[in-house]
Amino acid sequence: MEIRSNTVLIKMEELVQKARAAENKEKLNGYIIAVQALCDILLDKQEELSDLYEQKLVLAAPSPVIQKEIVNPVSSLPQGKPAKINEANGESIFDF
Repeated sequence: MEIRSNTVLIKMEELVQKARAAENKEKLNGYIIAVQALCDILLDKQEELSDLYEQKLVLAAPSPVIQKEIVNPVSSLPQGKPAKINEANGESIFDF
């Protein structure tokens, strides 16, 4: 069950009012301890929300790309002497 922050703050205000009207030190201490407990609840809730936000950021982040080695197709061909054709004028493929 989730308790809204506003609900806790309203309850804290009620306890503060009762603490102001407390007749003795024991009742005042009781109200102060109750307010402190509600503060702890709010702080824990804020921490949980922060953790949840960070988890969403991690999940939303793009996954690391597995980098593959890019093979240069020209360099991966066997290196040897170029083929000689009688009608060719030179070593360039553009020589006719």
